[in-house]
Amino acid sequence: MSFDLDKILESQRALRRQLATRSVAEKLRMLDALRERELAIAGQQFLWNCVKTCGGWSANFSSFACGM
Repeated sequence: MSFDLDKILESQRALRRQLATRSVAEKLRMLDALRERELAIAGQQFLWNCVKTCGGWSANFSSFACGM
């Protein structure tokens, strides 16, 4: 993978121009989607850490127990 700084910077500028044309309501919807994604990723990371630390969980997810 090569890094072309000029290409990266132009891509960022293009994205900023595109976002500038969107309504505030649309930007807020995008922010909500990003927050949901962040929470999902954080939850997966927590579960992965529990699997590594505690050895996993039972087949019934509701009985998942981890001392973390």
